[in-house]
Amino acid sequence: GFPGSKVKILGVTGTNGKTTTAFMIHKMLTTAGIKAGLMTTVAYGVGDNLKPQVSHMTTVKTSELLKRLKSMEQQGVEWLVLETTSNALAQNRVWGVKYSIAVFTNLTHEHLDYHGTFENYRNAKMKLFKMVNKNKHGLRLGIVNADDPSAKYFKKAIQDCVTYGVNSGDLRATNIKLASSGVSYSAHVDDDRYDIQCQIPGSFNVSNSLAVVAVGRALGLSKEQIEQGIYALNGVAGRMTRIDAGQ
Repeated sequence: GFPGSKVKILGVTGTNGKTTTAFMIHKMLTTAGIKAGLMTTVAYGVGDNLKPQVSHMTTVKTSELLKRLKSMEQQGVEWLVLETTSNALAQNRVWGVKYSIAVFTNLTHEHLDYHGTFENYRNAKMKLFKMVNKNKHGLRLGIVNADDPSAKYFKKAIQDCVTYGVNSGDLRATNIKLASSGVSYSAHVDDDRYDIQCQIPGSFNVSNSLAVVAVGRALGLSKEQIEQGIYALNGVAGRMTRIDAGQ
């Protein structure tokens, strides 16, 4: 069968925030005792055994991707969190990868040198959602940033969709506090409330971590597993980390 067929795959796409969001989802799963793999621009590996990603391509070539998937399957990985770029989607480098869940962070006018127009760029990103929607064995779930103007396109591309945001969405952040040590807020959806503390500063990490709450809920994690999982990540190499030199 297809390599990695037993591994369930969660794809994260968007212009910004996808590496941090992928790390945070992976950390939450690992902290909850789920055997989880990670492949991002800066690192890949299983559980807490992460290696730096040397080639500076977010989504590695198909052959390398399949090799890593096979290795993860052999290690008994249940979920792989895969950072997925629009270039990889446009070039079909993730062809045949059976995505179960797609997460969309945001879309800004970057990478237009490659895609030509914003519509092409958006369509490339939407391919991930269409792939998830076609996977009969997956959860066929999309998790979408409702604050982003492109949200409606991504929602249309998939059967089931959960939206999150500060200003709109099913899952909402309120009582947001930003500090140099990170962000904290309350996340509300239906009658559920989560008290989120994220150790990575920057207001955009409110959005990133909200996406992670949505993933945790979709996978049936408890309130404690979600809160502890997000708190457990204290930095992503080469991203916005705090420099604590005794100031």
